[in-house]
Amino acid sequence: MVEEPRRGITWAVHTGFNAARGDIFLRTDADTVLRSDYVAKSMEAWREVLAAESSQAQGGRGSGRKVVAMTGAARFELPSPWAGLLSRVYLGAYSLTAGAALGHAPIFGTNCSIRRSWWLSVRDGVDYSDPVVHEDLHLSFAVRPDETVAVRDEIGVEMDPRALRGIRQMARRFYRGFYTIFSNWRKQSPQQRLWQRLQARR
Repeated sequence: MVEEPRRGITWAVHTGFNAARGDIFLRTDADTVLRSDYVAKSMEAWREVLAAESSQAQGGRGSGRKVVAMTGAARFELPSPWAGLLSRVYLGAYSLTAGAALGHAPIFGTNCSIRRSWWLSVRDGVDYSDPVVHEDLHLSFAVRPDETVAVRDEIGVEMDPRALRGIRQMARRFYRGFYTIFSNWRKQSPQQRLWQRLQARR
């Protein structure tokens, strides 16, 4: 356990990330149910990423964008068939909207893993003092033009359906999401961000 006297998810995430050890750290929510093979599959996915980077470097080829974070799938703990349908709609909306704003897949905090070296390199530029921002999406904007977030659907978790409980809850989440997007766009326009990512691919 790590103590954080300041209230809010953003500060909790910031403190937890700073306290994490190891080259890769996993992040999830307290009410998320992890599958028995969750850690094993996460580590296997990272081994594949690192092996590909090593192979490309030895072959003298450019390694493309560096994977700095990885996000997996999630399914609401609801009776079938609603669980699958609502999960796809909810996560699909987040991925589509955030992905269009970012130019790459967003980090999904309920099920993600991050390179500690990357966090240490960007943390000073990530302002978590605003408790309204969506912390995962906010961190996603720290991904640089030559970096990316990998999506591995085989790494799955079961998540609490609290996000679906009531119009007010849904409205609050959408508000935080768009608030975070526009807050970051004030620092860097979407056109500039996407152009820099296109340039980095050359």
